[in-house]
Amino acid sequence: MTGRLQTLRPSPVTRGVFDFVGGRPLFPEWQQTLRRPTAWLAGPEPHTNARIHLRLFPAPPDTGIVFLPTTGPRKDRPDQFGEQGRVKTRLEDCDVQGFTMSVANGHWRVAHIEHLLACLYALNLDNAFVLLRKQVVVTEIFRALGLPLFRTSTLPYVIALAKAEMVAQVGSRRRYRTVEAPFRLVAPRGGDVIEAAPGSGLAVAYTAGYQQLGIPDTGYSLDLTPASYTAEISEARTMVNRLNRWHYNVWRLLGSLYFITYGFGIGVNRENAITSIRGEILSRRRYGGERSELVRHKIMDFLAAVRFLGEE
Repeated sequence: MTGRLQTLRPSPVTRGVFDFVGGRPLFPEWQQTLRRPTAWLAGPEPHTNARIHLRLFPAPPDTGIVFLPTTGPRKDRPDQFGEQGRVKTRLEDCDVQGFTMSVANGHWRVAHIEHLLACLYALNLDNAFVLLRKQVVVTEIFRALGLPLFRTSTLPYVIALAKAEMVAQVGSRRRYRTVEAPFRLVAPRGGDVIEAAPGSGLAVAYTAGYQQLGIPDTGYSLDLTPASYTAEISEARTMVNRLNRWHYNVWRLLGSLYFITYGFGIGVNRENAITSIRGEILSRRRYGGERSELVRHKIMDFLAAVRFLGEE
């Protein structure tokens, strides 16, 4: 399968990283990690607008993706975090509430992780420590934070990984779950359907509609590779319901505590998300239009779920 919107082309930025992703298979034989730490990335946390700083570090084989949340500059290396400060991305620790995916270890909760996990899955990064820094007092009280939003969605992660380089951890094989027979799942509410069939790689066809926004059912499909993810999925932004100005000020005062349930956020804007108020889209997109972008972002969310299902 190939992308249905044939007019979609890589942006000038994504073309610059094709040397990094173009020749890599989706399912290499060996596990992979980073050659060196990435540069620091920073962006607004969706529900509080607090500045979140993020950096990825190499990790040993079979580590997986481990979040290292902190509230100050005292810790800047993975070896400074004990077991209580390490939040692993295991299926049993994952929780989906409303519009976001989170993981917790009993001491910390890290939310809005689906975009990063989808990117790491598509680009074959198996093992990494993700240091998260948020210098806000309330974080120390509630022990919770969310990953930042970027105006080009996950593309900053792709570029950071390209500069840090990925290396194979020879001797540590990747392990997979495979689909042995066709199956079909229907959501108890809403009627959403997932169908899967055996295959040699991962091909995704997704159809979604947003009638409340005047957007009819729109389909998109692609054979997933690191290159196709970078060119077609990586820049697709999330959609967030934006409140009016009066509600915006109230939620800023309260810290927007209901973001996880209702999708309201004060850290979103017309650049880093497709925002809507009362059924009207406020932001337009440069590549492929909002119809394409909404569906392509749903594929990104789906890849995050597949990443968990692929674990043994």
